[in-house]
Amino acid sequence: MQVKVLFFGPAKDTTGLFHYSYTIEDHTSLQAIIIKLYADFPKAKEVFDLCSFVINKDFASPETILKDQDEIAVLPPVSGG
Repeated sequence: MQVKVLFFGPAKDTTGLFHYSYTIEDHTSLQAIIIKLYADFPKAKEVFDLCSFVINKDFASPETILKDQDEIAVLPPVSGG
């Protein structure tokens, strides 16, 4: 199975990428991908700690099980008035 991680804002700036793909096994959780991101992009850990992770445009918990072709967006914190 394949999933794609999309980087926005500081995550894109820190990784230098717009997206990154992973081949995963069945029953892989979002948390497992987050752990892989920390390992693959150690300089971005502080940025990732502040971000939200969204699957197919819906907020998801780390326990969410991924499906083939899911898109995971790494979104920076948002503020406004």
